[in-house]
Amino acid sequence: MSKRRLAIEQLEDRRMMSSATVASALLGTIPAPRDDHGVAISGPMPGMFFGLPDLYEPDNSAASANPIATNGRAQRHTIHQPNDQDWVRFTLSERSNVSIVTRGRAGNTELTLFGPDDPSAAIASSDGNGGFARLDLRGPNALEPGEYYVRVREYQQDARIASYQISVKATAAPLPDAYESDDTPALAQPIVVNGGPQTRTIHAVNDVDWATFQLDAMADVVIETRGRSGDTRLWLYGANPNTPPIAFDNNSGVGNFSLIVRAGAKALPAGVYYVKVDEAGQNAVIGQYTLSVTALQQGDILLTQGKDGFAKGIRLGESLELGVPFAETFSHAAIYVGGGRVAEMLTSGFAVTPLAKRYAESFRVDILRDRSIDEPTRAAVVDAAMSYAGTPYGFAQLSVFTAAVLAPGQPEAVKNSGAYAVYKTRSAGTQRMICSELVAVAYDEALAPIQVTLWPTLAPISSEKEFRMDFTSPTMLALSPDLTRLNA
Repeated sequence: MSKRRLAIEQLEDRRMMSSATVASALLGTIPAPRDDHGVAISGPMPGMFFGLPDLYEPDNSAASANPIATNGRAQRHTIHQPNDQDWVRFTLSERSNVSIVTRGRAGNTELTLFGPDDPSAAIASSDGNGGFARLDLRGPNALEPGEYYVRVREYQQDARIASYQISVKATAAPLPDAYESDDTPALAQPIVVNGGPQTRTIHAVNDVDWATFQLDAMADVVIETRGRSGDTRLWLYGANPNTPPIAFDNNSGVGNFSLIVRAGAKALPAGVYYVKVDEAGQNAVIGQYTLSVTALQQGDILLTQGKDGFAKGIRLGESLELGVPFAETFSHAAIYVGGGRVAEMLTSGFAVTPLAKRYAESFRVDILRDRSIDEPTRAAVVDAAMSYAGTPYGFAQLSVFTAAVLAPGQPEAVKNSGAYAVYKTRSAGTQRMICSELVAVAYDEALAPIQVTLWPTLAPISSEKEFRMDFTSPTMLALSPDLTRLNA
């Protein structure tokens, strides 16, 4: 038997075989198929071997539905038996206009859409009018966030379809937000300083959102937009929004969102201010974004995502031990001490750093506050933090964290490690400190201890307060029920 014949028979024995794999064995490499727009199609080639199941089988029920992208990339399927049906599923994170399209050389498909989050609730259907079916749900019929299921079958269920494509294309379709109309300074809606983020939309390509706020005293202020996707521009104006802006930003925030930091010599005096937000190109909508105005107070905690590999390594360990998505982990913590500065533990030791520098060196900064403490307590937190000037960095703690990552769920192995022995002799307590330990100790000494939950691998080693503070991490602070995030 020839090697080529043997190869074909082995392919034919595979239940998930596609016609493309057989064709490749017979004819050599075949270029990837493309849809009508020239985009590569995932899945098998057209039905050179009529009646074979496609690559996505079995997919005859909602439970076995395969995911499909919502960017318009097509999948190639077959209706290999008259009673065959193909199911796909997709998820929307925001209200969206959606087009679901089937196309092919010959056949009559029936499309049925189910959801959201319920594969038994049919919400739209099309029989293709004798050809290939499509569904367009837009405008008032746009789909809300959730998981959706699509069933495709031959219309009469009495014929096969040798090959067809299916694609799903979703684009944001936001409704006007609760603050509309706010398209001019005269219609600007109030935003509460330190009130947390407002959720807004750019619901039309030419939409502009205006907000206004008031400061009762001079303050270091952070104004920020954030969102899952989109690109904003941000302007800050004084009491007269018809004069040139005080500040402008496009992409200094998270991703393509915007950030204005006015601190230190650039702190904002008491008065009325206006903020303007639009989509950067004025050629797209933004399904959802948040806007916040934060006036920093002594004792506020800044959690950051650093830009270097060291920071990414810390965040990876946090994600693995705490079960938090990597995107929501942090690598550093600092305490705002006033005057546009933060107190922090760097690898070089204790430091007081300009707020603007800390932002410039971070992908993301979250501002957390214990709303239950008063001004004297906040001042006591700052005094406690500043008392550790000259303290060296606790590298031994990092080694213990690393040991926990390398031996997850094995606290005894960590306790018996060389890293733990060095920690006990050279770094336990406040003789050497890490960044988030400085935060934990400062709050504890101000009689406002922060409740945190230790890494699972470290928690069984000791229940002592000193140990808990030594191994408080930035992401543990983010998860504390005592702290509230203030910014967008």
